[in-house]
Amino acid sequence: MRVLHVSHTYPRRPGDGYGITMWDQIRALRTGQDVLSDVIAPVPWVPRLGPFLPERWTRHAGVPDHACTDGIEVVFPRFAALPKGLLAWQVRRSFAGSANRARRIAFAQRKYDLVHAHMGLPDGLAALRISRQMKCPLVVTMQCTDIDSSARESPQARRDLEGVFTCADQVISPSPRLAHDYQVLFDGSVVVVPYGIHAGHLHGDAGTVKASLPDVPIILCVARLIPSKGIDILLRSIEQLVLDGTALHVLVAGDGPSRAALRALASSLSLRNHVTFLGQLSHETVLEYMAACDVFVLPSWRETFGLVYLEAMAAGKPVIGVRGQGVDGIVEDGKTGYLVSPHSASEVTEVVRSILANPDGAREIGLRARELVLDQYTWEKCAERTLQVYREALHGR
Repeated sequence: MRVLHVSHTYPRRPGDGYGITMWDQIRALRTGQDVLSDVIAPVPWVPRLGPFLPERWTRHAGVPDHACTDGIEVVFPRFAALPKGLLAWQVRRSFAGSANRARRIAFAQRKYDLVHAHMGLPDGLAALRISRQMKCPLVVTMQCTDIDSSARESPQARRDLEGVFTCADQVISPSPRLAHDYQVLFDGSVVVVPYGIHAGHLHGDAGTVKASLPDVPIILCVARLIPSKGIDILLRSIEQLVLDGTALHVLVAGDGPSRAALRALASSLSLRNHVTFLGQLSHETVLEYMAACDVFVLPSWRETFGLVYLEAMAAGKPVIGVRGQGVDGIVEDGKTGYLVSPHSASEVTEVVRSILANPDGAREIGLRARELVLDQYTWEKCAERTLQVYREALHGR
């Protein structure tokens, strides 16, 4: 089977953390299921402004036109992009046009069995046009961004998203929560195909970093430092525990635009001796910290899936996530982890307090979580389920 993928979040360069989920999924299909894949990954056209180029645009500059990694060929066509929210309808059309041109130029001689878009907008619009021209099925993965952002952007965006959903031969969602929301919103069926982890890569050695950590319970948070990750909520929850005399230390791994604000918040809450910002770490180092921590907390209130929860669970750690987000339905509250209400620092406080007061119970939850992840949430399982969706799309045609 040969599949053409459309994903604007596909990694631009080898080792690029951005979009690594898409790369892992497509590679697992090739390795475990013998699916041949090509990728169209449009990137914004960036003018040559030298030092005047805004930092958030620099990652688009210097992206190659073509790349091939692990036998997966990728083309990176350019499309006209504008500041967020400005003429978004025209930008999506430009995106679709660039993807279609790339298909005609780079992959015109190849016969594809189906097209897989890895987001409703803008990927789905481009993939829909391509699938119609090639007369092959369309599979679309609907993400959190589609329903929480794109669907609310404008009436036109809502119609575009509904059109992609309705025309797709199969619709996938990574989490039960999102699948339910899409079924309600567009009155159609959605297949849950969760993302996964590399079970063979989970060999974090706690001893490597343990010696450098305070001899108190360690709370770990791993995330991009942006408001929706809820790291401010974590800090406010820890403030109360520290005031109560609870011995603990918080480690925050990651970087992002909220870094300075979060450091300032930690200082204002008198947490400088109880919180360490580790900055951006390699994946291997993150796994070492996961092996060393006692609790993993990420009170993110906008999360499609959350692979870091799975990695912490696979390390046998109790995790705390947010009810109604991507991890809800994977984490069963009180059995394989804990769920709290969105934006609730007080609930995070109480759950952390409960975990630290009952380490044996927390250990049991961590072991159940590990068994669940290794049994159901690996990239090999993801590839098997995705291939089944592909076969159903082909059978429907």
